[in-house]
Amino acid sequence: MIKLHKITKKYGDTVALNDFSLNIPEGILLVLLGPSGCGKSTVIKLINHLITPTSGEIFINNRNIKEMDLTNLRRGIGYVIQSVGLFPHYNVYENIATVPRLLKWPENEIDRRVDYLLELVGLSKNNRNKFPAELSGGEGQRVGVARALAADPPILLMDEPFGSVDPLNRERLQKEFYRIQKQLKKTVLLVTHDVEEAIRLGDQIAIMRPGHLASLGNPAHFIAEKEEKYVKEFLGDEYPLKLLSRLSVQDIMDWEVVKDSGDGNSDVSTLQIYKESNVSSALSLMITKGINVCQVIDDEQNIVGTFTFEDILKKAFSGEKNAKE
Repeated sequence: MIKLHKITKKYGDTVALNDFSLNIPEGILLVLLGPSGCGKSTVIKLINHLITPTSGEIFINNRNIKEMDLTNLRRGIGYVIQSVGLFPHYNVYENIATVPRLLKWPENEIDRRVDYLLELVGLSKNNRNKFPAELSGGEGQRVGVARALAADPPILLMDEPFGSVDPLNRERLQKEFYRIQKQLKKTVLLVTHDVEEAIRLGDQIAIMRPGHLASLGNPAHFIAEKEEKYVKEFLGDEYPLKLLSRLSVQDIMDWEVVKDSGDGNSDVSTLQIYKESNVSSALSLMITKGINVCQVIDDEQNIVGTFTFEDILKKAFSGEKNAKE
């Protein structure tokens, strides 16, 4: 879908990117992760043709973006930034409707699209007439995502999209966006320096060192011993535990299987956990209560399966999830 080939970008004597290459397959969310100043935002600006490379080529659907009409290129790309960037003199409806109106969509179609997107990002229709100054940080960020999705672009570029939101709302927004992405399956490049955000959202993670790509893989890939020192130090010793926050219990459980607790009594486990619960939280509860087996329940309180410490160790770090959900 998106290919950057041997990109170098210089600002005078400063080299922002040096012989940088990256492929982003269609329909996945790739997180570009790295410290401040390593060139992450430069990559996004290059794809959106806000800046041009000193050398190298960028392709979208096998077309060199140099040969594409700039207006059409950008209309096919949704862009979300940390500061949201809503037009302060437009209300929520007008902000979301901006690109569809430029594309001359019928007003009734725009009206339906705005309502659909407000529901998609978890906002009430009552927000349609509010102005950006009347929104909380989290609400503004949701409107920013809705605006980026307004014309249904195949590509979404996100530059530290949740960085200015408080930690509690940031996690909520991440979960909401993860749900949206699983539904829409856009091709997304998300820039962040937050390891936990990368774990929660990324189908793939590309780790950058200044100007270069250091490593690329799915979130489970980076627990391998073969990873170089720079990558290990950047991710930190607690990376495997942070990886558990990406998974829900239903990702690692045995469906409709009741396991013995280890002492011959299969009913010993009294800890019941919802299948949508976070594996990291479940593990903390298991350690606190000193048990090895948990029952998994659905929203109707029905027991649908079980899991153990062994399931966490064997499945959580494999990079795969259960087929049944």
